[in-house]
Amino acid sequence: MSKNVAVILSGGAGSRLWPVSRVSEPKQFQVFTDSTSLLSQTVIRADRLPEIDEILIVCSNAHENLVKKHTARHTNKPVSYLLEPIARNTAAALTCAAVHLQTCYPQEDVCMVVLPSDHHMQQSNEFHEAIANALKGARAGYLITFGVAASKPETGFGYLEMGEALKVPTIHRVKNFIEKPNFERAQQMLEAGGFSWNSGMFVMRCTQFLEEMERFEPRISHACSASVAAETRRGDFITLAIEPLLDCPNTSVDYAVFERSEAVAMVSLNTQWTDLGSWAAVADLHDQHHAPNNSKSIVVSVNANQNFVQANKTVAIVGVNDLVVIDTPDALLISHRDETQSVREVVASLNLQQPEITISYPRVRRPWGTYESVGQGPKHQIKHIVVEPGGRLSLQSHEHRSEHWVVVAGEATITVGEHTDNYITGQHVYIQKQQKHRLENLTQEPVTIVEVQIGHYLGEDDIKRFDDIYGRS
Repeated sequence: MSKNVAVILSGGAGSRLWPVSRVSEPKQFQVFTDSTSLLSQTVIRADRLPEIDEILIVCSNAHENLVKKHTARHTNKPVSYLLEPIARNTAAALTCAAVHLQTCYPQEDVCMVVLPSDHHMQQSNEFHEAIANALKGARAGYLITFGVAASKPETGFGYLEMGEALKVPTIHRVKNFIEKPNFERAQQMLEAGGFSWNSGMFVMRCTQFLEEMERFEPRISHACSASVAAETRRGDFITLAIEPLLDCPNTSVDYAVFERSEAVAMVSLNTQWTDLGSWAAVADLHDQHHAPNNSKSIVVSVNANQNFVQANKTVAIVGVNDLVVIDTPDALLISHRDETQSVREVVASLNLQQPEITISYPRVRRPWGTYESVGQGPKHQIKHIVVEPGGRLSLQSHEHRSEHWVVVAGEATITVGEHTDNYITGQHVYIQKQQKHRLENLTQEPVTIVEVQIGHYLGEDDIKRFDDIYGRS
C-alpha cells in the first residue's frame, strides 16, 4: 500500500523580515498578503491536494502552542506536529520526518510532499497537476524537485538548469544547481532559457530519500534515527529527542542530497510563486496585485514613488523612491528595496546589542492569550492582558508585588484566596502580595484586563505557580 503525506517545514527564523518576523513569532505565523498567515496558506494548499492523505508539520518546540492555532481549522485531513528541540536545517528536519513516517507506517510505501511554509503561491490547476506528476516520478524512482518558471533576473533565489527528458511524462533530469547568482548571471540565464527558480519543494519516497541520506550524510542519518527512536508523543505532538541532534550537522537538504544524487529530477511549475524571504519580495507581491500597502493608517507620498510602507501610524514620504518602511511598536526599519536581503545583518548586529528586540514583541503570547506592558515606572507597571475563550492562567502568587485588575471587556472569572467570582466590564479586584489568585475566561468572547502592578520588583520571574493546565507549575 502507498500513502502520501504533506510535510510542511515551519522551523525557519525569517530574520530578513524583521522587525515583523521574530524568534517568538517568525514569518510563517505572520500575515503579509491576505487575512491568513503563510503557514495557514500552506496548510490550505496541502488540504486541497486530493492525493494527500495527511499532514505532518515540522516546527520548533518553542512554537507548540502557536502552530496548532494556525493549522487545525484550515484542514479536514489528519494533522500531527513533529517538534524540533533544536534547529539543524532542512536536511535534519526532513530526515527526522522520513524516519518518523516510516516508523508510523512500516508496511506502507510513504511519499513525502515537502512544502515550505514561507511561500506565496496561486492555487491553480497547474500546481495540482505538477504535484500529481511529481508523485508519479517519485514512485518511478526519482527524487523530485520543482522548478518555477523565472519571470525576472532574481538574485535572491537559487536556480535549476533543465536536463534531458525522462520516460516519465513531464519529468526532466536536473543538469545543474546554481546558487543565488549576481544580477548579470541571472539575466544571462533568463535570456538563455532552460533555467528556472529552485522552489525548495520536493516529492520523494521516504525509503529512497533515507537511502541517499545514509549514503551522502551518514552522521545526519544516524543522529535523526536516534532522535526519532527516543521521541515522545503527547496527543498530536511528537517531540524529537535532543541529545542525538546536538552533534547533527547543520546542512540544507539541497547540499546534503539533491545536489549530489544521481536520482534527482525536476518538474516544471508554471504558476505564480514567490519565496517571501525579504521585504522586497513582499513589496513586489503587493505591486503585482495592485494591493494597498499593509498599513493601518494613512500614507502620504509627495514626489515619491515605488515605496512600500507597513505602519501603525500616519507616515509621510517626500522626495524619495524605492524605499521599504516597516514600523512596529518598538522598532522601525528603513531600507532601499534592493538592499532588503541585508536585514539579516541588522538582526545579527542587534543580537549582540539588544537581543530582546529580535526575539519577541512588546505583546507577548502565552498559551492562554497575550499580555503587553503599556507603561512602567520605578515601582509600578501597567499591562494590557487578553485572555482567549477557554484560557486559564495558573493559580499563582507574587512575593514582591500587589496587583489591581480592572475588567475593560468581556466577563472574567477571578479567584482571589478562597473566593471565586465573575467580574464584568467596569468591575475591579485588588490582589495583595503573596495572595493566591487566578484569572480565567469561561465565555466564548475574549476578556481584556488592565493590570496595575505595585512593588519594588516587577520581573516576570516573581511568579509562584500552584496549579497550571499548561504544565508550568
